[in-house]
Amino acid sequence: MRRGESKVLNRRGKAKAIGRFVCKRVLEIQNQYTRNGGTAQGRARVAMLRRGLGQRSSTWMDIGEDVFSDWPQELGAPGDDIEAVRAVQTALNLYAVHQQSKDYGVAQLPDDQGEWATFGRSCRLICPKLEDANGVKRRLNSVQAATDFDGAVRGMRALVMLMRSAKSKAGDSRIRLNYYSLAQDLYLMQFDEFRDEIFQRWASDYFRKIADEK
Repeated sequence: MRRGESKVLNRRGKAKAIGRFVCKRVLEIQNQYTRNGGTAQGRARVAMLRRGLGQRSSTWMDIGEDVFSDWPQELGAPGDDIEAVRAVQTALNLYAVHQQSKDYGVAQLPDDQGEWATFGRSCRLICPKLEDANGVKRRLNSVQAATDFDGAVRGMRALVMLMRSAKSKAGDSRIRLNYYSLAQDLYLMQFDEFRDEIFQRWASDYFRKIADEK
């Protein structure tokens, strides 16, 4: 096996470990936030993670327990892999933005027998009729066109906010997202060799016909 191939396989393996870790953490927080009206701890965790990092926002000490506690051994030390830390922190931030003020879980459960709620597919549900979805498509384009990770995340956060506020014909807004899948994408999209693959998959999931579409 050539050196480059080993490196690619290693990154895919890391992406899966990150996905499992984020999925477990998100479902733990979701359970605290939604079950029996939610707990104060669950609300505090979502609030801290939602604010993100930076001036007038949360600090690493505020969110560090959720990001670093029980860090998977197979990922090595967090300090040695900034891309992994960035993927975990960002996935948790996007989950918290999505979950805010909702009394049901917005993260797709691992045993859900329905369609896998990938990022591209969940974006389609914001406005299922393609002719009315120019704003969604424009934001997805901006994510791919971003020149750095932070720029891509800003576009993704805007789309997650649309998922949270979208209204269906029935009047609800239950667009869920698979954070196991999203966390993997957030890690791999930081490497040039995976970016096109991820955005191609999002486009495929976005444009695939939905169940009730004529």
